[in-house]
Amino acid sequence: MKRNVSAPDGAQELPGGPGHFPPPTSGPSLRLFPNDLDNGSERLLFPFPEEKSPQPGDSVKVFFSKLKERHQHRVATYTFLDWLAVFLPCVRWLRTYQVRKWLLSDIVAGLSVGFMVVPQGMSYANLAGLPSVYGLYGAFLPCIVYSLVGSSRQLAVGPVAVTSLLIGTKLKDILPAAADIQNPNAPAPGQEEIQEQYNHLAIQLAFLVACLYTGVGVFRLGFVTNFLSHAVIGGFTSGAAITIGLSQVKYILGFSVPRQERLQDQAKTYVENMHNLKWQEFIMGSTFLLILVVMKYVGKNFKRLRFVRAVGPLTVCIIGICAVYIGHVDTKGIKVVGPIKKGLPGPTVQWWFPMPEISTLFPTAIIVMLVDLLESTSIARALARKNKYELVANQEIVGLGLANFAGAAFSCYTTTGSFSRSAVNNESGAKSGLACFITAWVVGFVLIFLTPIFERLPMNTLGAIILSSIVGLLEYEQAIYLWKVNKLDLFVWMASFLGVLFISVEIGLGIAIGLAVLIVIYESAFPHTALVGRIPGTSIWRNIKQYPQAQLTPGLMVVRIDAPIYFANIQWVKEKLEQYLDHHRTWSADRGIPLEYAILDFSPVTHVDATAVHTLEILIEALAEEGTQLVLANPSTAVIRSLDKARVCDILGRDWIFVSVNEAVQFCSRQLAERGLVVQPESVWPKGAGYGSSGSPGSGSPQPSRPSSAGPAPAPASVALVTTSAGGAMHRSASSASTGGAPANPARP
Repeated sequence: MKRNVSAPDGAQELPGGPGHFPPPTSGPSLRLFPNDLDNGSERLLFPFPEEKSPQPGDSVKVFFSKLKERHQHRVATYTFLDWLAVFLPCVRWLRTYQVRKWLLSDIVAGLSVGFMVVPQGMSYANLAGLPSVYGLYGAFLPCIVYSLVGSSRQLAVGPVAVTSLLIGTKLKDILPAAADIQNPNAPAPGQEEIQEQYNHLAIQLAFLVACLYTGVGVFRLGFVTNFLSHAVIGGFTSGAAITIGLSQVKYILGFSVPRQERLQDQAKTYVENMHNLKWQEFIMGSTFLLILVVMKYVGKNFKRLRFVRAVGPLTVCIIGICAVYIGHVDTKGIKVVGPIKKGLPGPTVQWWFPMPEISTLFPTAIIVMLVDLLESTSIARALARKNKYELVANQEIVGLGLANFAGAAFSCYTTTGSFSRSAVNNESGAKSGLACFITAWVVGFVLIFLTPIFERLPMNTLGAIILSSIVGLLEYEQAIYLWKVNKLDLFVWMASFLGVLFISVEIGLGIAIGLAVLIVIYESAFPHTALVGRIPGTSIWRNIKQYPQAQLTPGLMVVRIDAPIYFANIQWVKEKLEQYLDHHRTWSADRGIPLEYAILDFSPVTHVDATAVHTLEILIEALAEEGTQLVLANPSTAVIRSLDKARVCDILGRDWIFVSVNEAVQFCSRQLAERGLVVQPESVWPKGAGYGSSGSPGSGSPQPSRPSSAGPAPAPASVALVTTSAGGAMHRSASSASTGGAPANPARP
């Protein structure tokens, strides 16, 4: 369909055909000229002969150029304290520290968390299969280091339950003989060497985790946690909480059972050994558990009694120790912790190498690092938002890595930020990292002076502390939320939860991550589609399933693709386009109007690869054979360059590339009117005429979006518009107008 298009004033027509004008010599690369025949319609003018095309490696040069400029700016403007703050983030809050307002709050918060972490640390070390003192070590030196190099001011660093479970599970797989040790504080004769080997493995694992932490932070790889969605972690921690709880029930019941990972095996073992129940242990442990639950409830629901939650673990420890010292319950069948090494931690750098088990330790280190990283950064970000300061994500990761390096150098197993203790720290009024520093020295005081007292602590007390702590890990409310919001996320949550419970901790996590990645691939490869029409009296386009009054016009169809087009989804997009073309062609023919124009709205398309370009070329030729002209609207600079280099623009015809859907629809509508094809817009939903099958398999109807304001309504006409969105949801609708049956040169809207 040839048109005699004259060049606008001052523009030279190119040999490529009418309507092709070179861009001006300077300014933006996309040039707009009103076309005389189009009465104001605007096209993209290209190619860009005076612009240098991006070359391979340009993005790398730009990155290093910006990096150089940033560092030059720092050198020119940073003071000594600014440079010191880069390496020691504590300088930031020290420079603005308000002693009168903050000091008392930090002291109270530090003491509260210190009272909480002493019994918790001992319990978690026992869960990890390590001597109780290792839990105290983990709450001492890493806390001091993190208070200096960490960017969060309320994060409480130390041993956590999930990491302890992972370590206890995987290290006993590497060293099976360690599973027979009932009390790591006092191994049976002949088990001392095995326990020593086990301790070495824990320190080596902490060293590997520290290396991974630091590497992720230095090379800015924190985005890897994006593949661990909240559904994955929520199901994992909930399953791990039940596994942890079942592993600690033996201390409440008073008998020993062999280590089991799977829920069914644990339940069977307890049932078979129930005849060994010791009522003294059961009564004492159950009482402690009840006290902890009540104190946690009181501290959570009564603001004036918040401190009760923090001192709960210490309270039951004091009661248990008094029962041993005064009532001598240890002589009546109550097991106690046993010997605890006194003093500050000694160096263990010499344990790092040699590392013969690195091939089995490294996968465990990756899992531990990912879980710890997501747990720590999520709570740190939440606390930073709540307290209105900026959290430097990569610096936070480096800080955790340095804290773990210090821990691995001085007898500590892996540590990270704790949800429960961080919440107590914030609720107690922590204003800076000084609170974490004070917590560390509360633990240090216990290590130096009070370890002989904790040697008489009943084991059922530690079991009760862990059982009360894991209640917060059971995220059943998240499962209910996912049921209401997104069934696919619930499926991932359940896969993680059930995998951890019935298979193993690491396999359950692996299954959940794999499913999450598959869902991402699925949603990318099978983007959702929706047919939309124009709402009468407006230039707003909406999904006809959501807005039944939306109208379509015979002879015109507009497809919007809301995703980058590449090899994984191009076939699906092509098939959906063909389906809509067939449906609309039939529907239009029934009204005596052939389908003349298929307009692709490329405004959301940020990238096209070689496969997509080749498929688009085939589609152009196929539509031309059927008498339908393909039209492109609003392609980005990157997309138009790719199409131009592949000569797709020449195959399509450069007259058929417009700056917006609105301009394309106006022009195509005028062409129909000039040919005497008078069309009448009409609503087709819910009759559908084949249009009711939009959407990817299993996808639900998208939620209504707020209509965007548009200019004055055009002449009554409408266009079929298909929106396609990666991720299964409609994102945006382009406002456009057409004038089927209107005069040849309608006024511009």
